[in-house]
Amino acid sequence: MRIPPRSPAGAAVVTAAVLALAAPAVADGRRSTTTSSTTTTTSSTTSTSSSTTSTSSTTTTTEAPPSTTTTTTTTTAPAPEPTTTTLAPGQVPPGVQAMIDAYPRTPAGTTADLVAALAALPPGAAQAGFGRFPVAGLATWTHDWLFPRHVPAFHVHQGIDLFADRGTPVLAPAAGTVRVTDGAIGGLAVTIVQPDRTTWYLAHLDSVAVSGGQEVTAGSVIGTVGSSGNAVGGPPHVHLEVRPLGGDALDPKGLVDLMYAEALAAAADLVDAYTARALLTADALEVWLGARNPTSIIVSWAG
Repeated sequence: MRIPPRSPAGAAVVTAAVLALAAPAVADGRRSTTTSSTTTTTSSTTSTSSSTTSTSSTTTTTEAPPSTTTTTTTTTAPAPEPTTTTLAPGQVPPGVQAMIDAYPRTPAGTTADLVAALAALPPGAAQAGFGRFPVAGLATWTHDWLFPRHVPAFHVHQGIDLFADRGTPVLAPAAGTVRVTDGAIGGLAVTIVQPDRTTWYLAHLDSVAVSGGQEVTAGSVIGTVGSSGNAVGGPPHVHLEVRPLGGDALDPKGLVDLMYAEALAAAADLVDAYTARALLTADALEVWLGARNPTSIIVSWAG
């Protein structure tokens, strides 16, 4: 069978139809390429975002607060409250009683032997027989240095107490310049300041026989025994405190014992010297006055 040839017009139509069918495919191929490109870009963007997120996470971990914060908190923990705030009335802080008990102490003292040795002398001469011992009369004392005290608040005793009848003369234990005070704790008190700044503090007096700025010698009367200040209502006594060179208080028990020993050792010679002088003077007065009772003359002269 013989096929007739196609006309040019028919060929053109077929060509046009083929091109028309091919065009959508080309267009779809371009869109697919674009979409793929877009997808790739998006994927790239996502990858970048993921990388950024990872970096941010690492930075956050690196900038976490240092562990030294806990150490600082421990170092600045509040200090424990002072034990003095929890003391019951009359209670001694832990450890202090052990220190008090361990302190070496010497026997108690009394002036009874000295008073007896000076009994033959009239009051004025007997007072001189106490030398620089702080109390011119019958007195007692114990080694109460560092004993607990609770008024006005807990503290340890910074001196010793010499107990005697109210009004017994109080003598200067050293020469120096006088300061007189009257406070709630020490009451009426006299402080004697030596040239080297050593101070002698005698407190709780009933009266004072000196004035501020006055110079006194050892053994001179500065006041009388009492119970002033925070000793009101208690037995009369003198609180004696010494601070060498103006420094901390020193245990005065040994000094008090030494002053007493000095006075007691000199008592017999003092009585002998006084008696000899009194008799000599009485004999002279007897001749001059024509008196017949030398004993009464001695009493009158000494009194």
